[in-house]
Amino acid sequence: MRKLMIALALLLPVSLHASEPNTYVALKLSYFELEDADIDESNFDDPDNVGLTVGLEKATDLGYIGLEAEATRTFLDGSYEGESVSVDTYGIYAVYRTRESSRVDTGPYIKVKAGPFHYRAHFDRTPDESATTGAFGIGVGINMAVVRFELEIIAPEKDIGLISLNLVF
Repeated sequence: MRKLMIALALLLPVSLHASEPNTYVALKLSYFELEDADIDESNFDDPDNVGLTVGLEKATDLGYIGLEAEATRTFLDGSYEGESVSVDTYGIYAVYRTRESSRVDTGPYIKVKAGPFHYRAHFDRTPDESATTGAFGIGVGINMAVVRFELEIIAPEKDIGLISLNLVF
């Protein structure tokens, strides 16, 4: 999966080269929210992740469209029934933002994204778990001339949510 993401990230400039896209990098803090009826939530603490997003976006009459590739790793382990839990995530998304999000303009916008999502959960005593699925996300952002702040929710599965705060440069 990692090789696939690197290959797709290298192809991003080719797919949008016709109109001089803007490139950006974002630092990401993410919190997992697991809503599984089979798990006693009093015995579960969600892990916290940090990551990096790289993207390209192109101006259209209706806003910006683009592609993002992101990866996160756990910096604060979670736990389940006394067992340490960490999760690595990878995703590649088609992205739409409602207003111009270049570094010159300021103001709020809405962000929508969808694409393939892969996670690998590491446990101390039980076998690791991994899956690849499609994910949909929605968020809000504010442009502050030099940086953007985004708050987004990604739902890779019906019982998993990933809430992220992004600092976009």
